[in-house]
Amino acid sequence: MSIFQKSQSAQKTRKAFKSTHIATQTTYATEILA
Repeated sequence: MSIFQKSQSAQKTRKAFKSTHIATQTTYATEILA
């Protein structure tokens, strides 16, 4: 695996984690408001 491929997969993982985190925060906020 090249360094470029490694950094790309790391970015993908980070993006997936970020979107999951945002979804969790949104759900949490919705539950508080509900």
